[in-house]
Amino acid sequence: MVILTALRKETSLHPPTRLLLRNLATTDLLVGLFLEPLDVVYLLSVIHQDWYLCRVAETTTFIVGYTLGPVSLWTATAISFDRLLALKLAIRHSEVVTIKKTYAVITTFWVMSIVLSSSYVIESLVSFWYSHLTVASCLAISIPSYAVIFRWLRRQQTRVIHGNSRQQQRDEITMLRIARYRKTVSNILWVKLSLIMCYSPYGVASVLFFSSPSSSLFLPWQMTMSVVFVNSTLNPFLYCWKIREVRKAVKSTFKQS
Repeated sequence: MVILTALRKETSLHPPTRLLLRNLATTDLLVGLFLEPLDVVYLLSVIHQDWYLCRVAETTTFIVGYTLGPVSLWTATAISFDRLLALKLAIRHSEVVTIKKTYAVITTFWVMSIVLSSSYVIESLVSFWYSHLTVASCLAISIPSYAVIFRWLRRQQTRVIHGNSRQQQRDEITMLRIARYRKTVSNILWVKLSLIMCYSPYGVASVLFFSSPSSSLFLPWQMTMSVVFVNSTLNPFLYCWKIREVRKAVKSTFKQS
């Protein structure tokens, strides 16, 4: 909640980027408010063998989880792609990536995830494969995006280092911009890596469990789900630690309160 308030007040970030970060923070908040308590209810119902409550809690947990998880992944990927567009489009970035288009993209993420996760009631494999295709798609977009970004940064840095003395002042400005851009990209990469590390064990365990259901795999599968929830707890700290604008806004929010 503090992160959302801070991001709402923060004005130095590019508005579409800020909106994407707010959406990511919203999914983290919803995980803490709904998904984690639902998972506890589900586990307690299994322990106490309340099978009716177990079925209700399981269905609700999966629908909510298969909604929030993909939205988080798509949003983090959109932030990565936005940084690539900022690199490629330069001054045209603010004209092409508008707040209206960003709202449309975020709405698409939510509608797509809600519809496909709700299919769990009819056919669980649809939502299951949607979540895993989401992971694969996000990686397929993010990895090339970061590869292009860091290759460009390295090339620009090399060009500046080997530039002539006449361009020294201009190159110093360029180096400052490159350093600022590199820091922004690196900070976002931390958030992305946190997502991947927390979601990967669950993805592997889910494939094993659904392909060959076994009571021996149930507990490891549940434990990896808890690791996914940890990501939503870590993210606010990552925002404050790695994103200077968010850190300043959070400090300002606490001072005002």
